[in-house]
Amino acid sequence: MSHELTAAGYGFIWPQLVFASDGESIRVICRQSPALSNEPVRYLSEFDVAVPAREFESEVDSFMDLVLRRLDTLGETELHLLWREILAERADRGQSAGRKMEARLGYGPDEAPRDLLERLLNLAREAGVDATDEIAPVCAGSDPVGALRNVIDLASRPGIQGKVSIPTPARVPNGTVPPWQRARQLAAATRRSLGLGGEPLDDKSLSELLQISPDDLTSKPWASAPMGLAVRTGDDRDLKLLFHKRNRPARRFEAARFIADYLSAEGSDRWLPITDAATARQKMQRAFAAEFLCPIDTLHSYLGDEFLPEAFEDAAEHFGISEMAIKSHLANNHLIPRTLVDLDTVA
Repeated sequence: MSHELTAAGYGFIWPQLVFASDGESIRVICRQSPALSNEPVRYLSEFDVAVPAREFESEVDSFMDLVLRRLDTLGETELHLLWREILAERADRGQSAGRKMEARLGYGPDEAPRDLLERLLNLAREAGVDATDEIAPVCAGSDPVGALRNVIDLASRPGIQGKVSIPTPARVPNGTVPPWQRARQLAAATRRSLGLGGEPLDDKSLSELLQISPDDLTSKPWASAPMGLAVRTGDDRDLKLLFHKRNRPARRFEAARFIADYLSAEGSDRWLPITDAATARQKMQRAFAAEFLCPIDTLHSYLGDEFLPEAFEDAAEHFGISEMAIKSHLANNHLIPRTLVDLDTVA
């Protein structure tokens, strides 16, 4: 509800407008008022767009400046004081980082336990700043301190020793394109560097890229693991892998996400988190894994024009990933409506 304008309350009839950030862009979703609504105000607009975060912030700043200049005739209002406080916090790097961390944890300003924030700041020195930003949403919930303890405990477990084995490391293309587009380019570049065509990767080939046993793609995960995690050890290519997923398709997908994060994360990140969060980094991992394990052109050729449930099941078996991953991949490439994926997610 913290993303929904209607939750602002105070008796106002706000539009059904949602703002959701992935760290790089703001997804803005607006829905029309019901046709038979008895409310005195009816909103007619309906859209779903992504706006670059910096552009969104710049426009909000301009809007606030306009509103405050109109209020100047009333003297110093409460809004003047609140906005001045926000600008001061944004100008202070320490306070700004703290506010962002509170938001990632699901807290409002000054609501997060001080010891929790301190533990996360300490973790950033070990795991990396960007990695800790990814871990914070995993800790959101009724017991964030306990959740963080579980994550730290996970990192201390022995895991599976692996090593990234890619001859020519591909890098994330520069630019402001969406995460899934960058991921597709990175996956294609990685396949080229490995001399792979468009065919599916079997367990043996995939496991060799991480120098682990094919059996590791089917073995049981660590009990109560809150997320997947790779920890850099020794040489930069050496990784301790801590899988989270249980079944073979999901485990293969997770292995590909480890490769994606290794190729795209900052070198200062010693931990490579694999979570269910909707951040740009996690979107990048998921999109890379889909394209790396199941190139969209090959998938389209395999399916032909038959986008039927039976065809999705066959494709999932053929490429060794889940049916949901197949549908998401097709939707990201605008080959099927996003609603087909959303309906399955709800179900």
